[in-house]
Amino acid sequence: MSAAHPPIQHLAAGRSLQFWAAKGSTLHLQRGKVYLMPAPRWLADTMLQEPQLLLGGSAQRLHESGWVVLYAVSAVELQLCPAAPAKPWRLRVRQGLAGVLLRLARQLVLLSRPLRRGWQ
Repeated sequence: MSAAHPPIQHLAAGRSLQFWAAKGSTLHLQRGKVYLMPAPRWLADTMLQEPQLLLGGSAQRLHESGWVVLYAVSAVELQLCPAAPAKPWRLRVRQGLAGVLLRLARQLVLLSRPLRRGWQ
């Protein structure tokens, strides 16, 4: 099993599947029809869960971490692609600083060019 190609899951019609998914994971439905009940979200003291109908060939990104339930309307094949791991904060800071330094270097190059005089 490689990270580039997660295993294909099969689910018979009328069956359900419950699993934990991290925020940012993507569900690819290759064939069939399934109801997706994403992880619940809270709005004040009310729990919101909006079921979504997914058809074969569609993909759905999960916006919350939590327990997800799939209800198969017909036989389905699906893949769950985990979210990409977050970059360590030191790497993000280093990349941000490198971008700032690169922009400053470009400005210095532009400023150090001799002025062109059109009347010479």
